[in-house]
Amino acid sequence: MIFDAPRILDAGQPFSLWAPPAHADSTPCGHGVVVEPLLDTSADELAHEVALRLRSADRLGETKVRAYDDRCVVVVSLATGRCEARDDGAARLLAEASWFADAIAGSLDVLRERAARAVAQRDRSTCKRALAACADDSMTPYHHLFPADWNPVVMVDGTAYHVVDHHCSNPACACTEIVLGLYRIHGDTARHVGDLRVDRRDARPCPKATTPAASALFDRVWEHYGDELVRRHDEVRAVVRAMANELAARAATVAVGATTNHAAPGPRKPVSGRPSRNAPCPCGSGKKYKRCCALAPRAADRSR
Repeated sequence: MIFDAPRILDAGQPFSLWAPPAHADSTPCGHGVVVEPLLDTSADELAHEVALRLRSADRLGETKVRAYDDRCVVVVSLATGRCEARDDGAARLLAEASWFADAIAGSLDVLRERAARAVAQRDRSTCKRALAACADDSMTPYHHLFPADWNPVVMVDGTAYHVVDHHCSNPACACTEIVLGLYRIHGDTARHVGDLRVDRRDARPCPKATTPAASALFDRVWEHYGDELVRRHDEVRAVVRAMANELAARAATVAVGATTNHAAPGPRKPVSGRPSRNAPCPCGSGKKYKRCCALAPRAADRSR
């Protein structure tokens, strides 16, 4: 399976920038900064700049990072990469880590993409449009319903796994299970390693796993994303039910309109000539002529 690279590589998590080595042939420096973009500002602001919460960090081996609690905030221009300190800690970091400004400038594409994606996440109507194209008995990946949302990615022993949650589009289904597909990421491709089913009603989830590999990944997946996966499940189910209610209301409105607009019987057709007394009356009443329009002249005579 081949995935869209931005979706695979960006789970909306903090990332690390590391100081360059002192010399070209020396070993990489183990000191750096953990960067957490703050994307809860307005769309207008995110079009121009992004605030970053920074923490100093040390690299522990190939995949582990120790981040410290000395948080500070800088604001980065998305046009130029210029950094502006927002507190004393940030001012000290920019003065002491002269390499940081260049490292951020090299990450501008990532920051621009994250800012644009954060704005796009505010459009929740994408789910209805995607569900409208689904069959009632189909299961649809969450990233098809909300393509801008962050994607769950967990690291286990230096390997990244993509977690794909699938959702039912049938409003009549009870759907209390969260269905997860697990994919091992390698470059731009991903290999399916198994599925998990978790009942969202369980206080202590006990997953049903299709493979030992999927079972082994559950604890890490649920630790990082359990609350988010429950939220996603509930959001999609709410949209599915709302769409079903809208369709039912629309059908009821059409039925009422059809009843209201039903044409009332029109006036009887005038009789031209006198048919046989036992023939159907030409006015269309369904009665014999002698029991219908043949009586009209007599009634007129009696009224004089």
